[in-house]
Amino acid sequence: MTEHQKLDKEEWEAQINALLEGELDPEEAEALKWAATADQELARSIVEAYQLQRAMEGVQVEKAPASLRRCLKQIPRQHR
Repeated sequence: MTEHQKLDKEEWEAQINALLEGELDPEEAEALKWAATADQELARSIVEAYQLQRAMEGVQVEKAPASLRRCLKQIPRQHR
């Protein structure tokens, strides 16, 4: 992977995350989606990101037991 490709991929990831978070304006969102019509890797990345987001929405988050939270709070910051 060239440096240019790496930057493109990093830029894609930032744009995809912004798309999923609703942070892109409509023109930016459309531009990203249009670019995906010509780039299968970008399209696949967008689909995978949407799938991951949906999967994460279904994950139940459980709070750690109070005893564990107390133990963790006792660990000095420099060791965390």
